[in-house]
Amino acid sequence: QGETWFKLRSRLTSHITSPRILQNFLPILNVIFDDFIEVLRTKRNPNTFCVENFQDVANLMSLEAVCTLMLGRRMGFLGQNLKEEDKVMKLAAAVKQLFISQRDSYYGLGLWKYIPTKTYRDFAKSEEIIYDIVSELVDEALAENELNSADDDVNSIFYSILQTKDLDIRDKKSAIIDFIAAGIETKLKYSCKKILNTKAKLLKRRTIWDIPGPRPLPFIGLNGYSISKNTSFPNFMKPMKYGQIVLEVTTSGIPIVNLFDRTDIETVLKYPSKYPFRPPTEIHVMYRLSRPDRYASLGNTLIFAINFIANHEEAPKRIVEEFGAFKSSYILQDALTKALYTKSCLQETYRLQPTAFCLARILEEDTTLSNYDLKAGTVLLCQNRIACRSEQNFPNATKYMPERWISEDKSSNIQLENSSIVVPFGIGKRTCPGKRFVEMELLFLAFDVKLAQPLETEFEFLLAPKTPVNIILKDRVY
Repeated sequence: QGETWFKLRSRLTSHITSPRILQNFLPILNVIFDDFIEVLRTKRNPNTFCVENFQDVANLMSLEAVCTLMLGRRMGFLGQNLKEEDKVMKLAAAVKQLFISQRDSYYGLGLWKYIPTKTYRDFAKSEEIIYDIVSELVDEALAENELNSADDDVNSIFYSILQTKDLDIRDKKSAIIDFIAAGIETKLKYSCKKILNTKAKLLKRRTIWDIPGPRPLPFIGLNGYSISKNTSFPNFMKPMKYGQIVLEVTTSGIPIVNLFDRTDIETVLKYPSKYPFRPPTEIHVMYRLSRPDRYASLGNTLIFAINFIANHEEAPKRIVEEFGAFKSSYILQDALTKALYTKSCLQETYRLQPTAFCLARILEEDTTLSNYDLKAGTVLLCQNRIACRSEQNFPNATKYMPERWISEDKSSNIQLENSSIVVPFGIGKRTCPGKRFVEMELLFLAFDVKLAQPLETEFEFLLAPKTPVNIILKDRVY
């Protein structure tokens, strides 16, 4: 993404990824979790103990936590008497609409590229609402003498961004907005390269090899870099031969290559970034401005983790054992550090059900993978979810086994031989700024949990739970 991206990235995210800052954020996070649990108890059916549309509450909790981290103050998303006209509810609704509009723009003829369709208008309106509200919150925070947060280290994230030198205030606000929006539901952002004769060019699409059966994912269509609605999910769950998965849009287009082999994926994810690849202006496709590895959805990851833990015979008991001493007090950082089994549960969740299951990279130099020569500018899609579910890489690959990440003497967490392909937050300079934040956010368990129905997933650019998610929560008896 070039020098501009790296400049913004290095200056604006250093505090967000600081372990010390996030450790000091833990007390506030404990309070947020307490409020989250009380909201769940309020919404829970007193007879069935079922909380319907759990994902909505989880997203509000995510937004509250992210805003507190970024703005150094509680926002009130978990308040009991919120109304639609309240500022916080407008912000939550705008973020949701933003992602719905992004999703809808990926399908159909893409007329929004040429005329202001309803999808485009909704997107523009929601983005404007988000920027205006967050800008207002930032200005309010700057005007206050004291913030409503319990620790100066949390405030320092907010102030460090705003005090960064040689950056426009709009860039600083955009960084805060980007992190907040990504904290609710992670999707993809993109920019458009518009030129003439789009349809004529794309209709010349040819495949290097014939593709039998349903078209593999992804493909380039009239609406750009996209996923077909009628493509069956199992089709990209199994590895395909290399010849099936290389697509090209004329000789001047962007070659797309899917990678399933572990060694190829590891090579690409560790590939050094030197110079940004800029496609020629005649390319007529949407181009990913941000890849799926940029952020991991807090709410979705929380639901996936709860699903695996609730359906595992030993996991809930082991987690309670690790945190039993904190049943009536706040969880401390030392307990998180020593919680080997809980961390293993999260790592196993990331392996089996990463929200960002396909990480993209653009080759900046010619390279060779699996004896195939690939030119600079080739888009590589690392199918890490498929690789993580391969028996070649992990024994009992489709089974949820947290213990695989614990040493034989049960004294430490370990990195398995192929653990480098479990990268739900990306890797290197493009790793997710919220990585440690997501990991800490999941470490709570106040209830005996059971899903009311088996959890299903759906593809919404990233992997997401199919809603509604209804969860049965019974107060844990210690």
